[in-house]
Amino acid sequence: MAENNKLKILYILDIMKKTDENHNLGWYMIDQDFEDFELKILADSVAAARFLTLEDSNKLIRKIKKLATKDGESIIKLTTNVDEAIKIADAKFKIKYDTIMRAIAEHKQIRFQYYELSAGNKKVLEEPVKPMKEVEELKK
Repeated sequence: MAENNKLKILYILDIMKKTDENHNLGWYMIDQDFEDFELKILADSVAAARFLTLEDSNKLIRKIKKLATKDGESIIKLTTNVDEAIKIADAKFKIKYDTIMRAIAEHKQIRFQYYELSAGNKKVLEEPVKPMKEVEELKK
């Protein structure tokens, strides 16, 4: 019975060992949820996302790297740069984002208060936007 188990293990290892024109002879996982290049795309997207804080970006990229192979993790680490200059400082943004996403999922109406930057970079609130129902009633 032990000999049979060894043969099964050798058979499985043989299946996992693959060679073709795009791969070197060696071992790799054959059933990953994401390929390394896909994870690199995700990491670059997180790094470029202006709506994430620096801390949130780095945290997400660390999670993405854990899904990669050792080589993929190394590539992501060496080639993904998070530019602090483009990141927002509002740590509460993720709570606001989550609130908006939940409202959309629950088919709720949402309203935004917009502002403009005046001379001297001061925030000046615009006139509140009326909901569509009120705008339609005003047209009558």
